Amino acid sequence: MKVTYLYHSGYLVETESAILLFDYFKGELPAFPAHKPLIVFASHKHPDHFDFRIFDLKSHPGGVYYVFGSDIRLSDNYLERKGVDPVVKERIHRLPSHRELELPLQGGESLKIRTLKSTDEGVAFYVTVENKRIYHAGDLNWWHWEGEVESFNATQEKVYQEEMGSLQSWLQEEGAVLDVAFVPLDPRLQDAYCYGMDAFLSSVPVKEVYPMHMWEDYGVIDRYLNHCEQDEEKKAWIPLIKKHIFFTKET
Repeated sequence: MKVTYLYHSGYLVETESAILLFDYFKGELPAFPAHKPLIVFASHKHPDHFDFRIFDLKSHPGGVYYVFGSDIRLSDNYLERKGVDPVVKERIHRLPSHRELELPLQGGESLKIRTLKSTDEGVAFYVTVENKRIYHAGDLNWWHWEGEVESFNATQEKVYQEEMGSLQSWLQEEGAVLDVAFVPLDPRLQDAYCYGMDAFLSSVPVKEVYPMHMWEDYGVIDRYLNHCEQDEEKKAWIPLIKKHIFFTKET
């Protein structure tokens, strides 16, 4: 797999049989191989995860699927006001949490999608293609805000731990590990910035983790690596965190 960072939570993953575009709203898109189908994911409607420019890709020669969180509702009139042909709706699949979808690819391959419930809006995506497993969190994170009421932060913790448990159970059922995961590391959370990443790495087996939702504060990655260095158990996570991609653009 080839992973390209675009911006914020936007990533492009290219496999042998498909191109997966996650939560694109900004950044330079590379040229896509014309013969491969393109699957465009948008986890939810927030403008830092969804932009109408993704519909400019509808004429990709290899074919296009759009897979959205169910909070993204697009009426014909709204699409027309945005300059998008409503016929594009025939290619859109809207998924609530804990649903499954299988899309056919070329050469008898298929792409399987399962969704998790976000702690904010929309869903997170668990994708299987060519026996590779990819997780994109969207805004599924342990959002613990200073000054927020205790009940809100407690609910965030509960729901996040439940969803990580679901992801862990799916992998156990399949006897598998995640090949790639895209997980928030948001510096706005101050001292709580690491809660979601810690909980993810504590419970979900994974080979490579790409931080996201950093608001261009890439120094938060070094902060997290230093955080791991201070704990003997967490030191094992350090090789999993991929930092160089934010400077070389791809693995």
